[in-house]
Amino acid sequence: MVNKNHYLVIFISILLSNFSSTKPIEQQQQTFAIEPQTTTLIDLLSKSEEHSKLLQLIQITRLDNQQLELRQTLLYHLLNFTLPDSIPTESTQSLDSLLFPVPFNADQEVPLLGHQPQKLRIIQRDLTRFIGVNARGQGGISLPDSSEFQNATNGIMIPIQSILSLPPSLKTIIKTHPELSTYSEILPDQFLDQLELLPHLTLFAPQNSAWNNLSSIELDYLKSNFSADDSIKLFRLATADNVLGNEGIGYSDLLRHESDNHKGHSFDLLSIDGNHLSIGFDRTSKQLSINGSEIVEQDILASNGVLHILPNLLIPSGNNPLELTAEKYLIGLNCTKFVSLFRQANLSTPYLDNQRGDDQKGYTILAVRDDVLGSSTSSIEEYKRFENSVDRLNNNDTESLSKSLKYHVIEGNYLMEDLKDGLLLKTELKFGGESKQRIPVSVATKGQSISMKSSIIGFGGANVVGGDPVKIGNTVIYILSQIVQPPSDLIQVALSDIRFSTGVASIFSAKLDHEFKNISQLTYLMPTNKAFSNLGLIMDYLLLEKSKSDLIQVLRYHGILELVYLNELKIGNSQRYPTIEGSELYITVHSSNNVSVHGPTIGGVALNGERQDSEVLNKRDKLIENGSMQFINQVELPSGVNIGIRKLMMGAKATTMLELIQSSNLSWILDYGSPPPSPSSKNSNQGEEIINLGRGYTILCPSDTAFTQVNLTYYLEDRSRLESLIRQHIIPVYPDDDEFNSKEGVIRGDLKSFEPLYIKDGLIYPTLLSIKEGGNSRYGDISFRSNKNHPKSSLDDKEDHEDQFDRKWLVGIKGAQSKNGLHDSSRIINFGRASPKIIPSSLSSSSSNDQVSFAGGVLLLDMVLEPYYPSFWDRIGKFILVSCVFFFLLSGLAFFGWKGWKKYVDLQNKNKSTNGYLVVEPMEE
Repeated sequence: MVNKNHYLVIFISILLSNFSSTKPIEQQQQTFAIEPQTTTLIDLLSKSEEHSKLLQLIQITRLDNQQLELRQTLLYHLLNFTLPDSIPTESTQSLDSLLFPVPFNADQEVPLLGHQPQKLRIIQRDLTRFIGVNARGQGGISLPDSSEFQNATNGIMIPIQSILSLPPSLKTIIKTHPELSTYSEILPDQFLDQLELLPHLTLFAPQNSAWNNLSSIELDYLKSNFSADDSIKLFRLATADNVLGNEGIGYSDLLRHESDNHKGHSFDLLSIDGNHLSIGFDRTSKQLSINGSEIVEQDILASNGVLHILPNLLIPSGNNPLELTAEKYLIGLNCTKFVSLFRQANLSTPYLDNQRGDDQKGYTILAVRDDVLGSSTSSIEEYKRFENSVDRLNNNDTESLSKSLKYHVIEGNYLMEDLKDGLLLKTELKFGGESKQRIPVSVATKGQSISMKSSIIGFGGANVVGGDPVKIGNTVIYILSQIVQPPSDLIQVALSDIRFSTGVASIFSAKLDHEFKNISQLTYLMPTNKAFSNLGLIMDYLLLEKSKSDLIQVLRYHGILELVYLNELKIGNSQRYPTIEGSELYITVHSSNNVSVHGPTIGGVALNGERQDSEVLNKRDKLIENGSMQFINQVELPSGVNIGIRKLMMGAKATTMLELIQSSNLSWILDYGSPPPSPSSKNSNQGEEIINLGRGYTILCPSDTAFTQVNLTYYLEDRSRLESLIRQHIIPVYPDDDEFNSKEGVIRGDLKSFEPLYIKDGLIYPTLLSIKEGGNSRYGDISFRSNKNHPKSSLDDKEDHEDQFDRKWLVGIKGAQSKNGLHDSSRIINFGRASPKIIPSSLSSSSSNDQVSFAGGVLLLDMVLEPYYPSFWDRIGKFILVSCVFFFLLSGLAFFGWKGWKKYVDLQNKNKSTNGYLVVEPMEE
């Protein structure tokens, strides 16, 4: 028991005279070593005789606080009572020193232990008393025999062999205690620095083995730089600052005493966070327990409290800071850079926190590990794009980074069994209002079931790595091999494929790239280069500067103002879609791999005159920034773009032929007109008028170079010769309708799209110069044959190409016989189909609806087909020659017939004169 007579007991080190060189006795808790003092201002003032009064004033006002550390050490050696007569041998006894610790180098000297002094433990071991021992009674400094105590009027001086070390701060204990190394690694350094200044704390710290109860993901998360909040929360859940009273500290003897007050029953302490800590005491083992866990090491004294080591973590069931969210799990998976980007873009809370509640929808996160970013060059380049976005955070420009990150967040939970090859999943990246960008899924399955062992799964071109996905709450996590970038704009996507270079060039030429990019929702039907080539002279016309308005309409016609994804179209359905141009397009799904596109129709015939629907070439959607891009094999022409024969000839740059037609009486052909009325037309019936209206014309148009080989003056001097020349190059084409077939003519047959004329090897067509069409020449017909010597073009179809204009054809005047072979045949070098004509229902007796009539087109030639007029020899000479030959043949036959008849008569006469006997002449001897 402590003596009731209070004396000041001072433990004076016998080495105090050599204080700076003394080494303290090592204890289990960290000791404090006093360093040699440096020269301070007080030292300088004390050495100066002229400043003695100033030094005295400073000491009176206690401004010389440079010796605070030394003063606290000395106060720790003072007890305000005599030592107890009996010292326990089995456990330590705590003594109150005169030290009330205050923080070093702090603005205010706030007592770190509140109203309580610092404790000093004493124990008796082998009849020797030891002061300054740890909670286990180990270490400390031995006290001499009582006979060596020196009494004074106001106290007792006890000499000891070394200096008592001040208890370190809680920070120092956590950083240096071998059983708290994991705890030290988890707590942030900045927080530990602040911990030195927090007063009267009672900390229940878990030992290293306690953390083994956590999963590797949880532990890796806590050791990361992103777990500061949760690490501090763990600390607060196991720390009390007012134990059993204001500024109370939970020393073990205080807790035992309180347990006695509760008659051995447990009682609760409240942690800083309001967590209930149940304190129990086992009278048999004399062990304290916290929440059922016995304290492993108790009463580790600190300058600002006390620390007890526990074998387990103090985590309440309803307030677990280690409950894994998507963010915590990603950090544990070494996706810290990925999480950091989400935090910087303010996207972590809405997407990586799965504690949003059951009513919130789930997400699928596509994450990337830090090591993948560091080992893949391509991934580094992708990551630098993110970093460039992060650099703009200083200017509050997080849009680019946010877009990239939201593309890695898929709406809804998708496990492996939910994925199918070609599936388009909605991400959180929005465009055009509430529309969400899609990300394509690829699944290559080796077996019957989908698993990481038998399948290769990819999102947006990046493969899944790291095993099966993990579901945390309402979030599913996949680890990808690289960062996935959102789709680029239409132009950038099309530029990546050389098959669409013509379409891209046309869009730039029409200056529509920005318009298409700014459309909120766009599905663009991009024709291939071959599709543009198949337009022939139409494309040549559209590329003219004066026809840019028509080109703009054509390109806008391929832009659908809705989102169309192939895998969402239903088989057998045909749906109408609005276009940027203003008219409509129809998309029909015939089967999973057969999707066609066509424009408006009348009676099943397309208004733009196309004979076949466009085919969608791609089997999977090509995503763009504001929608999708589909590839088609044919250019769709809007019905509002009227490209007649005149425009086709402008595209062919055939100005000579155009001027010649305008100079003749046939200029009406250029503008869908009808033949001028003739004197006999007064008696013509309505059927003839309908035929003239529905008839189209295909112009065999020689190029300007071809006319340089012809004497144009010869034709320009005589209007009739000029008209014959022009008529020789005009082929009338009749629509394939029964009403029109009543007139003898050539039907266009099975035309392909954009072909102005049905051509077959050996096929013959009459021209306006032919007698059949009211002309005056028996040589007005023309015939076609294949130019087999022409090398096959790279654009030719691999299979059936006999009837394609991609192969070069020869056209010539039927029956013409030229000595030098010039100007009666030509090679077709280009072609173009004119827009069809609409025949009003009022002019047709067979239909109550308007009809679409074929309007012909233009075939560009490299030679002029001059009208053929046979020479005198061709017209009469051959007849005379044949007549002479026939006369001589008849004369010869008559002569030889007469000779034979005469011989026969002579023989008969001779037989009659001999009565039937043959007279034999006597032989000479």
